[in-house]
Amino acid sequence: MSLNDYKHYIFDWDGTIIRIRALFAINQIKKRINVSNLLYDIERDKEKILNRYRNNSREYKVINRDVKRLESLFIDIVTLFYRPRLQYKARDVLDSLLYNKKYLYILTDANPYRIKKELDLFKLYNRFRAVVSTQLFNAFKPDTKALMYIMHKYNIHKDRALYIGDSIYDIIMAQAYGIDQCAVSNGIDSYENLKRLEPTYIFHSMEELYRALR
Repeated sequence: MSLNDYKHYIFDWDGTIIRIRALFAINQIKKRINVSNLLYDIERDKEKILNRYRNNSREYKVINRDVKRLESLFIDIVTLFYRPRLQYKARDVLDSLLYNKKYLYILTDANPYRIKKELDLFKLYNRFRAVVSTQLFNAFKPDTKALMYIMHKYNIHKDRALYIGDSIYDIIMAQAYGIDQCAVSNGIDSYENLKRLEPTYIFHSMEELYRALR
């Protein structure tokens, strides 16, 4: 399939559609929680790691839930002091997909109240068929529970959906669930780290993604 052939496009929010302040601080936190070790484990036995997320392994769920809650809380605090901004060409990406009669969704680890506020701020709320926070399921990415909810509720076939995100957790979640992935490296994780996961598509920015959609 080509990038334009999907019917359902599921977006991450922080780092993918909006810019994140204090990325350096977030990445320092991630270094402390051994993101590089996770990438190394995946390269050694990717299927084994993905199976742990598919099966909602308790060991991974507990560790990851605490880590992601900390990361999400940190971003929530930062946004209290800094007005968020859209990634360059993010609005054009959304409008281009809507023009071609695609369905758009948000699946995020962020606080639902903050996301609603930011969607209202950017006048984007009506562009999305659904906005879902993993916090409502107490199951942060790459746990597949929230993604499964969207897929089942809207009767989406796996081969018709593409997940778009900026972190390795986004890509691992989509791979574990079995849908195609589009990595965009203008957010939390680097192009090099995202590429190591071998996503279906990878771009340096939303601007590059927008050009590919045209």
